Parts: sequence; structure tokens; C-alpha cells
Amino acid sequence: MKFNEIKGFEDRMLFICKFTKSEYVQDFLDGNLYMNNFKQFVEQEKRTEYKGQGDSYEGSYINIMEAVDIYIDDVYVASAEKTELSVSNDYISKIPLFSMCQLTSRDFEIITKQEESIIIQLSLTREEINRIKEDFKCDKVIFTMDYAEFKRRLTNAAKELKTELWSNPIQYIDFSWNKERYKRFEDGNLDSLFTKHKSLEYQREFRFVLPQMPVDQYYRFKVGDLSDMFTVANIDDFLSGIKIQVNIATV
Repeated sequence: MKFNEIKGFEDRMLFICKFTKSEYVQDFLDGNLYMNNFKQFVEQEKRTEYKGQGDSYEGSYINIMEAVDIYIDDVYVASAEKTELSVSNDYISKIPLFSMCQLTSRDFEIITKQEESIIIQLSLTREEINRIKEDFKCDKVIFTMDYAEFKRRLTNAAKELKTELWSNPIQYIDFSWNKERYKRFEDGNLDSLFTKHKSLEYQREFRFVLPQMPVDQYYRFKVGDLSDMFTVANIDDFLSGIKIQVNIATV
């Protein structure tokens, strides 16, 4: 039974995590968030020819048209291969972002139910685990259950810089034609900051951006010490099934 099947916990965020390498752990705990701009992730996929951490769709309006047959007067005349329309925005390409992973009640399975508590365990598929490790080349995970406090600290740090911090989970879509989505992009709406192709849904990304601070490459966002609220674990130990005991009185 999944934890999200319990009333009141249908879509509850439990952890916000950063998959990373050992050499970057202390920098994060010190509150130095390294934020590449959107352009860097576009160029990363082009350079590595691998979509994962790098993503050539980042920050752009994307329309993917599948292969189609073409008819004139009901007579077949030709076919067209799958094509992609990409419209980018120079300003969006310079916006810095910081990506994390959110794990929700949908990702946990109830393994023990006692009189006063239940024990839940992270339950990702083997394929999802392998893709995460391959995408991020990581050996550590930094995590907390106190998202509200983490966001508060980042928001306050942004205010000190007299700028805004935006944060949202990524919406994973298929990039099929959508007139309203295209018009919003043309009108300067920044939906594309928080949309990615559905093939990357296993990443469960939660994103923080500084939309009013465009940079040529990256920005080091200093938010203050985070070591009091984050825990560090080996990636294999964490993904193989971290467990939480939940007081049943809160369910």
C-alpha cells in the first residue's frame, strides 16, 4: 500500500534532496548554492549527447510533431519524419537555476502498520534508481524533511539581494502542440522555467530560480549555513529504501 493512499497524505512532500558528488557536499552545507544558467544545461546535452542533467529543451518553447502522412484530396502524397520546433529566449537562457529532487508520499510504501505508528519506505523502481545515478554521476545525497524552513532561508537571502526567488516542482509534459502554451511564451510568460519533457519525469525535480538576476554562466547564491537542517547519506543507502516512522495519530 502506498503512503499517498491514506487520506490527507495524497500528495505530501516528505523530502527535498540534492544528488551530488562528495567534493561538493561541504559547499552546499555552507550555504553556497551553485546555480548554472539555463544555457549551460542546453550546451551540456549538446556537448555530451546525453539528455539527463543536460537538456537541450531547457527554457525554450518546444513543439514535437510525430511522424505524419500527408494527403491531398484524400490521396497519400508523402510522409514527414518526426520534427521539433524550438523557440528560445535570450533572457531566459541567462536566468540561474538550482535543481533538487522532491520525494512525496507517492514515492513511499507502507511496510509496517502498528497500533500507534506506521513505517514507510522509499520505493523507487530499479530503472529510476539507475537513471538518477547515471544522470547525476553522484555518490551522495543531501536531504531534509523541512522544506518550509529551507525555502524561508532562500527567500530571505534573495530579499537581502533585493531580488525575487521563484520555486516550483517541474511540470512534465509531452511538448505536443498547444496554442495557449505557445501564446503564453510569445507574451513573455515564464512557464518554460518550470516545464520539462515527460521522459525526465523520474527525476522528480523541484527548481529554484532567480528570474531577475541574469548571468553569463553561473551564480553562487549564498544563503547561510545549512548544516543544521540537512543530512548527508551515501546514494545507494538512501535510494535502496530509506525508512520513516510516522505517528499514526497524525494520519
